[in-house]
Amino acid sequence: MWLPSCRAASPVSTGEIPIFMPTIKAGVIGCGTISKVYFEVAKRFRVFEVVACADLIIDRAKARAEEFGIPRVYTVEDLLDDPEIQVVINLTIPKAHAEVGMAALEAGKCVYNEKPLAVSREDGRRMVALAAA
Repeated sequence: MWLPSCRAASPVSTGEIPIFMPTIKAGVIGCGTISKVYFEVAKRFRVFEVVACADLIIDRAKARAEEFGIPRVYTVEDLLDDPEIQVVINLTIPKAHAEVGMAALEAGKCVYNEKPLAVSREDGRRMVALAAA
């Protein structure tokens, strides 16, 4: 589902007819080792743009932002409070996936979680229920 608040559009080729879709603004939480792959791959997609990143170690977030031209570096709380960010890419350590994912969902964001979704079934079920609500 495309969020109606998006105003920018990016052409997406479907072969013969270009389709214009809104550009989704994403924020990355967790700027450790795996984040490099995500930042590199994100540049290949025109339907979304990473506009911010956050990490508990703010210098790590600053380094990734500088390396990949990400315009904003935030604390986790500030990233979740940014109304422009529609999708959170959760690359935190596995034991933090549920906590960060739930906080993002509660902030009204869509969430992509690196695997596992959560370290317990109970937390996973709570996340799925909140996302479905």
